[in-house]
Amino acid sequence: MSAPAARIEMLDLREADAADAVLCDAFAAYSVMRYTLGAAAGDAAALRRLIGLFTAGRWMRGHPVLGAREASGRLVGVVTMTPPGEFATPHALTALTESTWSALGEAARRRYEAIKSAWNATALPGARWHINMLGVLGSHRAQGYGELLLQAARGFAAAGPQPHGIDLTTEDETNLAFYRRRGFAVAAHARVDERLETWTLVSET
Repeated sequence: MSAPAARIEMLDLREADAADAVLCDAFAAYSVMRYTLGAAAGDAAALRRLIGLFTAGRWMRGHPVLGAREASGRLVGVVTMTPPGEFATPHALTALTESTWSALGEAARRRYEAIKSAWNATALPGARWHINMLGVLGSHRAQGYGELLLQAARGFAAAGPQPHGIDLTTEDETNLAFYRRRGFAVAAHARVDERLETWTLVSET
């Protein structure tokens, strides 16, 4: 497949709504979102709240959010990343977290905490960048945009005086082949419950 005519750029907070719209489209049917939201899984407003909480953690901490923009200028893909290390939680993020779960409900919060517990249990030692979310508009899938975003994320992690590898999780077993073909290896696996499991993958280059 030839690479699409697209540019990868660093996004800033002014494009938060556009980035969230791409990720909502990309992850609308994703298992983590559907599991967390439960009966509200088909509610577009609930999904926007949940993804907005996820991305707010990146914007508020100044972590990189990269976008793929097609030749027309339309944003069609987004990848969010967390650098190695520990980071304080801004007060505004704490407040947003509480208001989000208040709106989505305590049952949704408990389900998400179960997912977080599985992620924590399979966390890998070592200093790596973490890909939080990588999503492409449904209308643009299988056209090479995900590949471009992944390459950009790897380049970002490898830049600087101390290059690092990357890790990520997926809750869709069909994604494993995509990442394996691109040099990632499955390093851990956990089951949240009978409806959901998660895999941790790592690339050291």
